Amino acid sequence: MKKQDNAIRRFLASCLGVLAFSYLSFAPLFGAPPMDPIYDIREAASLKPIGHKIDGINQANLFPVPQDGAVGTNSLKNAITICMFSKNGMRSIHYFHNAVSGMSPSGQYMPLLSKDAIAYGMTRGFTIFDFTHKKVRDFTIHTSIDRDIEQVRATDAEKNLFLFESKEDEPDAAYLGNTKTFFRLFDLSGDKPLLLEKRQTQDYETWEVYDNKVFLCDFRNYQLSVFDSNLKPSSHPLVDIIKKNKGSASFVMIVPHPTLPFAVFYGGTYRAQYVCWNQPFRDEKIQSVFGTDPSTLYYTFSPDGKWVVFLADEFSPKRSYLMPVSEKYPNYLGSPILLEGDYFVRDKFAWTNNPVSLVGASNGKLLRYDLTKEGHPEAEGYPSYWDYVVEKDLEKLRAQGKQGLRPKP
Repeated sequence: MKKQDNAIRRFLASCLGVLAFSYLSFAPLFGAPPMDPIYDIREAASLKPIGHKIDGINQANLFPVPQDGAVGTNSLKNAITICMFSKNGMRSIHYFHNAVSGMSPSGQYMPLLSKDAIAYGMTRGFTIFDFTHKKVRDFTIHTSIDRDIEQVRATDAEKNLFLFESKEDEPDAAYLGNTKTFFRLFDLSGDKPLLLEKRQTQDYETWEVYDNKVFLCDFRNYQLSVFDSNLKPSSHPLVDIIKKNKGSASFVMIVPHPTLPFAVFYGGTYRAQYVCWNQPFRDEKIQSVFGTDPSTLYYTFSPDGKWVVFLADEFSPKRSYLMPVSEKYPNYLGSPILLEGDYFVRDKFAWTNNPVSLVGASNGKLLRYDLTKEGHPEAEGYPSYWDYVVEKDLEKLRAQGKQGLRPKP
């Protein structure tokens, strides 16, 4: 995950000079970028949080957990702390206290591993915490102090296949600190990790796993390569979409929706972009979400796919936003909603499930953004708060004639 952050910083810095010249020189050859944004982020509505005090740390790291209505942190008491929310407030339960050394206060976190377990990397090790069976499985991925885990994902959780990205020093480098980065695919079914595959990656590549497929983004050439859970070449409609839109697509990361046929690109020259595929009644051309200002990052969909959260990192102060997601919108994405109270960078927010809400870490407290009908009296008469937000948003967009929408007759 650190590599993605660094990649975005390097990329944005380079845009100040070389890319400005490159774009002016070559845009006529490849086609102009999409300049008409879907939304103006300055027109965002807002959502207030509920604050919950958390003792012992200024700003906790957060990750998703199997428990209903909860998020997890390893920032307290060398344990996995489950923070559970209800209409009565928050209560915390500590699990796996001192189960392994170095459990706190950080890690290379992952999406939820299964209905029973979570997992994360810690420097050179990797640990799986199974709540249902009260079992801990601890693995040493690297024995050398010259190697650190940069990112880890399950490519197939049921088969215990995990992909690690690690940075290591070059043994014969002319200069101290020269490093190379590698993928290592491990089978963790047994007591010891079994290395299945190793290959080098480049500084201009970032990656993520979606639906057991590895998305490898080349942000130097704006290309996408897709691999299966065993790191064998695979396919995805986005590969052809990007080729077809050459000159319009720019990205450091690509985030496809978990079930609907669209994706968000972010971190590139043209900032956040949207594209869909296999849609006869929707335009498959890459579109700008907010224009070239501001830069928005860390798009993360909710467990039910009905919301997406992201960070606008060029405002002062920075700001985090939600957008509803629905097939009722021409572009699937609804109008942005400003999250009041604070902003949240990577590892400082997590989604709860059943019910779905967003929780972010602030100084000495957790901020919960209630997305339930029970938390919003204004949604009375609607099946859910999400239904209320989408319907009211569509009414506004129709009245404004936005995105080709017209008022209902």
